[in-house]
Formats: sequence, structure tokens, C-alpha cells
Amino acid sequence: MAAISPPTGYTMSDSISIWCECDVVSCSGLEKCMTTAKCYTALVTDVVQGTQQTSQRYGCVDDLMQEELTCNTEFDHKAVVKCCNDGDYCNRDLFPTFSPVTKDIAEDEYLTGLMISIFLPIIGLMLVGCVILLVMRRMHRKQMAMLSERDPRSFGHLISTPAGDSTLGEVFEHSVTSGSGAGLPLLVQRTVSRSISLVECIGKGRYGEVWKGLYQGEPVAVKIFSSRDEVSWQRETEIYNTVLLRHSNILGYIGSDMTSKNGCTQLWLITHYCEYGSLYDYLNNYTLDIQTALYFLISAANGLLHLHTAVFGTQGKVAIAHRDVKSKNILVKLQNTHGAPRKSNRAYVSHYVMEAEVKATEHIKADEYRPPYYDRVGHDPSFDEMKHVVAKEGHRPQMRNQWGENSTLMGVARLMKECWAANPMARHSMLRIKKTLLKIASHEEKMELDLEDFEVST
Repeated sequence: MAAISPPTGYTMSDSISIWCECDVVSCSGLEKCMTTAKCYTALVTDVVQGTQQTSQRYGCVDDLMQEELTCNTEFDHKAVVKCCNDGDYCNRDLFPTFSPVTKDIAEDEYLTGLMISIFLPIIGLMLVGCVILLVMRRMHRKQMAMLSERDPRSFGHLISTPAGDSTLGEVFEHSVTSGSGAGLPLLVQRTVSRSISLVECIGKGRYGEVWKGLYQGEPVAVKIFSSRDEVSWQRETEIYNTVLLRHSNILGYIGSDMTSKNGCTQLWLITHYCEYGSLYDYLNNYTLDIQTALYFLISAANGLLHLHTAVFGTQGKVAIAHRDVKSKNILVKLQNTHGAPRKSNRAYVSHYVMEAEVKATEHIKADEYRPPYYDRVGHDPSFDEMKHVVAKEGHRPQMRNQWGENSTLMGVARLMKECWAANPMARHSMLRIKKTLLKIASHEEKMELDLEDFEVST
């Protein structure tokens, strides 16, 4: 066997490995051991079944510390140790004897050294464990502090019915969150990405990409954050898990997960998926009649009312302000298609379908679309331009002349103007808006809507 480097304090001759005699008790059944330190022989006194017996022990001293603590010492007539390193099995010729002179001092030193050699590693491990726990606790507090820094303006998307389960084409372009209930249990969420296969990218935004995926054979929307946007992902996940937030007019939440793709960490947020996309996309692809437009308005108001409503109790919900309601942040889930015929090859459409489309839109002429304030600001106005036009000059969007030709549209226009009041105290609450829309819809003869689905207590 090759020699081992000697411990500090040894001479060159000490670096040579030597064999030592061993006894069954000291060496766990072995008859010899090797060391670069010293061999020892110990005379040990034990009490066996009430009888005091003295026996000889042999073995190896492993290091300098053990040698200093044990060699040539006596422990209160219970043990005396002698050491040597002048050749293989040199401890066979050692015959230690008890000496009454220094037994108390030797025993104290032995016990102290023994306690140090036993408890020092244990204390070290405990200290390391405490440090790890403190670091983990600090990281947890930091994460919770970041989660608590909510920006109300970042709360994201509503769902309008007849508008299921919401397509997310441009849904995430300008917002961080979309709302809804508790989602899957945490342990399920942390493994949900393993069960999802990504199909195609359907949108990109500030925080990453949105993909259409398949989860247990059903389509889902997967918003993928990069690791540098972990705070946004955590905040959005927390909002999704808000108690009592689940609602038919708020985007359905499935779960959140962290995974690794191509060596990069990805943070996933999984929600319901719908092929029709945002209201902005929907209005660019389909024609609405008055009844369907009312349905959209009522269902959007229904979702906003749920956000605004505070629920008190042990499992309550705080009132939430959306602060970014626009067509790109309202998702469409169609429960029927009245008033919204799909695009098709007109040459093959039956005559009664064409007649139904004409009747649905004959009371309104489709004018060229013009955005609000088109005659006062450019196509892409700045915030300062809009502030000057709206806040300082007090202008409001112009209503189409055709709206005055229909009682339903007149009622909606009147409600819109009341919501534009310069004095915030004069504006309607969302509960009042919803009730007014329901009243307008109740007078619409062609309204194919079960208004009981939207009723509220007075």
C-alpha cells in the first residue's frame, strides 16, 4: 500500500504507513490495521455482570489529534493507553500499566477530547442546516414580498358570452394577468406541463409567447414567460388563485408550472382556450346584430361586476379594479352564432341563410370604421394628446347618426354618455350599468337571450 501524506507536526519518518495489531472489539473483527500515525495498546477495565475485568486492546491511531488526546494517558484506572510507531505490529510489545499520579487530569482530557471528536461534526452539520433554513426563509419572504406588490393596472382579461373558453391570439399583448378561480391543486399544477403538448404559437407579447396546446386531449392556452419575468408570472399566478374569483365571465385558469426546454427555464401559465380570440379579433372577422352586441355588453358587465364586488368572510374576496377594459382584453366564447354568421364561400350559401343575414343587418348601414377622436388626433395618438383632448378640452366620442334610428341603440348611447361624466361621483357603478343593460334588452323584441342568467338582486 502506498504511503499517505503525514499530518502536520510529523517528521519524515512518520509518513511511512505501518501495520498495527488489532483486536476484535477495537477493529470490528479485523486482526490488523494500517496507519501513518501510531499503533496503540490500551489496558481497559470494565465491569461485567458485577465483576471488574481488565483486558488488553490493540489498534491504530488515525491522526495527530487522536494521538495527542489518547496516547500515553491514563483515565481514572479505567483505561491507560500506550502508543508506538517504530515498526509493523510494534504495539504487540507494549504493556501499559496504571499509574495513580495523573489519572484525574488524564480522564478529563480524554473525555473532553472524546466529546469534541463526537459532537463537533454534529454541531457543524446543525449549523449548516440552520444556515440553509435561514437562506430558504429569506428567499421565501422575498418572493412573498414580490407577490404582494400588485399593480392593479396589470389585471387582464374578461370573457364575454356568447362569447366559450377564450382564444388568446392577442390576449396577452398589453397586460400581465387574466383573472379566475383557484385552478388545479398545487401538486397537480407543478406537473401539468408534462401532460401538455404544444401545437402552435398563437401570439407574442411583452412577457413571452402564447401557445395553443393539448392537455388530456383538450385544447388549452399556454402563456410562456422567460425566467427573467418570474415576478410577473408569480403575480399573475397569485391573482388567478384568488379565492372566489372563478366566474363564467372571467378567463378560466387551469394551472401554473415551471419546466425546462432546450436548456432554458420556462414559466408556464395555462388557461382555457377558445378559437374565436379577443373581441378585437372577433369584430374584425364577424358581423354583429343588435341582439348579439347587447349580449356582449351584458356579459362583459357581468364579469366586471364580479371583479368589483367585495365578498366578506373567512373565504372572502377583495374588490378588484380592472383599469384596462378594451376590446383586446375581452375574450369571446360563443355559445350560439345568431347574428354572427361565419365566413364562407357565398356562392354555396343557401338562400334562407343569406336572407337571415340581410334581415339581421338591414336596419343599420355599415359605415367605414373610424376610431374615436379620429378628427382630433392622429392614427396613433400619444397619451399627452389624448389627455389634452379628453381631460382639458372635455371632448367625447361622436355617436353615429344611425344610432338615433333605433330605440335599443339610443338607450345604449344614453348609458355610454352617462358613464363619460367628468365628475367621477356622477358615473354609474357597474351594478347600475348591468341593470340598465338588462332593462334595455328586455324591450328588444328579437332578443334571443335568457335574461335570467344575468339577473341580479335589487
